[in-house]
Amino acid sequence: GQLPKVVLAKLTEMEPAIKLFENTADAWPVLLGFEGKKNYLVLFQNNMELRPGGGFIGSYAVLSMENGKVGKFQVHDVYDADGKLSTHVEAPYGLRRYLGASHWFLRDSNFNPDFPESAAEALRFLKLETGQTADGVIAIDTDFLKNILSVLGSVTLDDYKETVTADNFYLLTQTHAEKDFFPGSTQKKDFLRALTSSLVATLSEGKNIPYQKLLAKTAESVGEKHVLFSFSDRGIQNLFTVNNLSSSLWDGRLTEENSIHDFFGLIDANVGANKTNYYLKRSIRQDGVIDETGDYQTTATVTYENTSKKDSIFGGDYKNYVRFILPASASLQAVQIDGKELGTVPAITDPGIFTKKDFVPPSELEVEKVKIKEKEVVGFLLIVPAGSTKTVGITYAIPQSIAIEKPFFSYDLSIFKQPGTDSDPYSLFVSYPAVFALVKSDSQGRDLGGKFVYSANLSEDKNIRLEFSKK
Repeated sequence: GQLPKVVLAKLTEMEPAIKLFENTADAWPVLLGFEGKKNYLVLFQNNMELRPGGGFIGSYAVLSMENGKVGKFQVHDVYDADGKLSTHVEAPYGLRRYLGASHWFLRDSNFNPDFPESAAEALRFLKLETGQTADGVIAIDTDFLKNILSVLGSVTLDDYKETVTADNFYLLTQTHAEKDFFPGSTQKKDFLRALTSSLVATLSEGKNIPYQKLLAKTAESVGEKHVLFSFSDRGIQNLFTVNNLSSSLWDGRLTEENSIHDFFGLIDANVGANKTNYYLKRSIRQDGVIDETGDYQTTATVTYENTSKKDSIFGGDYKNYVRFILPASASLQAVQIDGKELGTVPAITDPGIFTKKDFVPPSELEVEKVKIKEKEVVGFLLIVPAGSTKTVGITYAIPQSIAIEKPFFSYDLSIFKQPGTDSDPYSLFVSYPAVFALVKSDSQGRDLGGKFVYSANLSEDKNIRLEFSKK
């Protein structure tokens, strides 16, 4: 309580960065190459074409680190590498069925919601396509580059006669990538190379750079999953996983007596080959009920608003393979589109069947169900036409969740934010039996007596824990 306000303000601004480096300090000598040269695959993910790992991988680079110094850094178009793949790799169901990907490549490698798993696939494709190996993966999206530009102000690209700012960065990048594009074109690679070279040069010169704000903005981007890390070294990776720096589905919560352990994640995969996420808005609401028998059921409703129009640049219909990540014990009860419950059938996932010319898909909604990292994951196709709003809801249950006759119970919800997404509005409503009272909450929600209400923006992963006791 004795520190001057100006010092407190600086410490508050630096807190995310302090926590980031403090929690991973033991790994940095190895990661920075002080114990031997390290190479990292850097993925540039375009989150305006959202994918489970953060966004479509349009470009990549291999970054070398030795004794704390950055080696040669060159951006490559991902299609250059993908064009060298000489063996067939079968694409995951969602890509194979709805994107029509008859082969799997580096550009689509981040399809697993668990980023360390996606990173392992990316390293596998790097080896298959280019013969190169790396010690880990660093993924960054357009929001991270915008955040860096917001600190630096702007960078000038003389070859393009463009001044790039946080406000025009995305549209300039897309314009130079898409305009007059033809197979074999290097214009996207060249523009990104020019931009990254200019950013590195600006940082290297060190003139009038607010390093404090730069470090704070970088740490903020990491917390919001606009920067992800995954490493081949198991010990280092475990350190980054438990500190939530890898967007892993690992769940570190311990089993508790008479507790409902809920988990929820919304994962979009834009399979429409467009950049519609630039125009897309999402909001999420969960309505849960703990009934008099101790069973728990919740309906999660997602509202999608596609603001693009027919003449919108990079826009169009939002063709989305949407997946919901639920607790392993959850059972899907129903799926609703625009408030109407749909009939569902297990998805036909065998490409030998759905690729046949005479294949006729079922009239019911096909739902894929898989287990990933001890989570139940359900997915299906959803299309949101340009200029429209659509809601999708799922109802799932966790039967025999708690022994209602006991004097206390708890509800613990872990919310998984998809990398590359914005701060989606989120609301939670949990109704509980009248004979119980909420006695403790670690979130800023409101207890209305029989119902707990919480709302926030999902800028990062969240955990909501409620403790109840009989009156």
